[in-house]
Amino acid sequence: MENIKSKGAIIVCAIAIVLIVVLLVIQGGNKEPANNQVNNGVANNTANEPANNVVTEEFVQEQADGSKVNTSEQLKKTKTVDGLEISNIRLVENGGLSEIVAEAKNTTNSTIDEFNMIITAVDKDGNELATLETSVYSVGAGKTTTIHAAITDDIANAYDFTVTKK
Repeated sequence: MENIKSKGAIIVCAIAIVLIVVLLVIQGGNKEPANNQVNNGVANNTANEPANNVVTEEFVQEQADGSKVNTSEQLKKTKTVDGLEISNIRLVENGGLSEIVAEAKNTTNSTIDEFNMIITAVDKDGNELATLETSVYSVGAGKTTTIHAAITDDIANAYDFTVTKK
């Protein structure tokens, strides 16, 4: 009989501990974000303080999947370097990787066998954000190919970029 009471007490204590843990977990999940925490680029400033610490990405549109697409019209403008016309430019950041994808058209009368280039992304004030390198290989006269340049940095808010031959 004493053995049954002892087992019953242990079971009751175990159930009580499990209930307490479950209640603590549920309450912990309902906490409000801390003051001045940034959620999706919007400041949750509950202390009536000015929102000076919020970084606004003027040239970024965030997608449902969390990726960021650059919206700068200046960045999208066609660039030309040594007979290579770069157009249909897209800059996307996803998971810490920023990638520039564009079409490169050979506007010369001869094949471009290899063309190494440096892409310099800049902000609205002309400050350099990053430098990327890419190459184009064997593009016939009048033909178009796709270029890809990527960097493990978030440059989605770039205003423009320049292209120079390496």
